[in-house]
Amino acid sequence: TSMVERGQLWGLTLGDVRLYRMLPWIFGIFEMQLPHIDREMAELNEEYYPHLGGQFFRGQPQQFQIIPIEKEIPNMQEALPYEQVSSIIENSKSFMVQECICKKEKHLLDHFR
Repeated sequence: TSMVERGQLWGLTLGDVRLYRMLPWIFGIFEMQLPHIDREMAELNEEYYPHLGGQFFRGQPQQFQIIPIEKEIPNMQEALPYEQVSSIIENSKSFMVQECICKKEKHLLDHFR
């Protein structure tokens, strides 16, 4: 539970059942550090960046690779005009806007003025 609170795991409670899931660093743990990131963590993260991609593409089996399934997957996505997007937002019960962790990290490292 404390790891969920620190953004190191994803957790969800469904009734009496508590579920946990590991997260990848990017699009996962890193983004969940928004309330916790400080200059030291930003510096460590910058040091880690050059090694990040290698963990996904060097080893076998690769963590990220396309696996052909020999079947067409229908594409039902469409770009919505501005009016439809704003309508979705206006008719929603809630939504969230969050600070960008990458920009926050750059500010902590004085890369933005």
